[in-house]
Amino acid sequence: MSSLSEHELAVRELLLQTRPDAAALSDATINDLVKGNKPTSGSGGPALELNLWPLVEEVVRWLPIVSAVVSVVSNMLNIKKALTPEKKPSVTEIADAVVERLVQENIVVTYDRAAIENAVKLALP
Repeated sequence: MSSLSEHELAVRELLLQTRPDAAALSDATINDLVKGNKPTSGSGGPALELNLWPLVEEVVRWLPIVSAVVSVVSNMLNIKKALTPEKKPSVTEIADAVVERLVQENIVVTYDRAAIENAVKLALP
């Protein structure tokens, strides 16, 4: 796991908090997915048994959201800290920024707002 960046480690941790079912995948597979290596069902590998493929696809769809949550929470908390240390951004403000970032990156959001807000709550310190 030492080969993961600080951002990737945070994404991995939030992924496992928001998608406990991802723990069924091997550490190597989770790390590959977090790094952006998207396997295909034909690529094989010990972690990609056929019965886990739907989970891999689901995790691949969820990861951009988790990654955006980690980035936006980190950025917003740093910005707010510099401006007004006592005023933290609300979950709604952060979720809005996450959705905006996903739209800017042309990522189709297939999850409802509650799932994104829950990820934001888990990512907040």
